[in-house]
Amino acid sequence: AVMRARKERDSIGGVVDVRATGVPVGLGEPTFDKVDGLIGLAMLSIPATKGVEIGGGFALARSRGSEANDA
Repeated sequence: AVMRARKERDSIGGVVDVRATGVPVGLGEPTFDKVDGLIGLAMLSIPATKGVEIGGGFALARSRGSEANDA
């Protein structure tokens, strides 16, 4: 797909799936410097990035609050 788009002098998108395991609970500041916020800030600083999904991410937008609350 990449080579076809290149031949057509175009580009294509992609998805990067990054997973972190063993991250301590509560890492980061509780409000403004949360790890999730810092990851989003860093990723959205890349010009081609159009969205960042953390945890249940975009699927949670279709859930009710009672279904999406953390323990």
